[in-house]
Amino acid sequence: MDSIEHGSFLTEDTLKLMKAKGVYLVPTRMAVYWVSKQADAGAYPQKIADKARAAAAAHGTMFKAALRIGVPIALGTDAGVYPHGMNAMEFGLMTDLGMSPAAALLAGTRESAKLLGIEAQVGTLEAGKVADVVAVPGNVLGDIHATEHPVFVMHLGHIVLQKAGIEFGLMREQWCCGGPAYEMGYNDLGYRMAEHNVADWRKVEAKRILCLDPHDYLTFVDV
Repeated sequence: MDSIEHGSFLTEDTLKLMKAKGVYLVPTRMAVYWVSKQADAGAYPQKIADKARAAAAAHGTMFKAALRIGVPIALGTDAGVYPHGMNAMEFGLMTDLGMSPAAALLAGTRESAKLLGIEAQVGTLEAGKVADVVAVPGNVLGDIHATEHPVFVMHLGHIVLQKAGIEFGLMREQWCCGGPAYEMGYNDLGYRMAEHNVADWRKVEAKRILCLDPHDYLTFVDV
């Protein structure tokens, strides 16, 4: 067994066994949140609504126990139970119960890749891996809800989303090699890559998280 999804009624003994065997928990907090919300809105028959509320209460307790015990956690949302496009709310729902923003981000990137057995290709930004990059407004470590508002997406080295008005004209970078942060002007991403002799985004040199702060800086943060 590689993972258990939802896990509302998992006991602490089961969670400890999961940790010992490296079995991932995929909590799908978003599905629990949405079903509970619908139950409170009267969308379900009484018996189903009662079960939804009981599962939601148990799920929160279980998730806190999983964090305390150290069960490996990957991000999954059960999208379709709620409207598509709200997936990123999962990050905030996990941090609401005590998970750190950094751990939540890793659950949605590195840890999910490990669970799926594709960590050699995706999950972190480093040399030899595919270039899947997301930029959001603000510092995700300070406000995890920034993940709900992507302004730039690169997939397999190709830009697939760049919101109108978002310019990458001035970038501030702190390299993971430990050198001092510095500021330089760039016309576009291509110029930046050429400046640092990066032929393509699959050859990035270190693990980084990208975020845009309110001053339109693109920041690389060590992980």
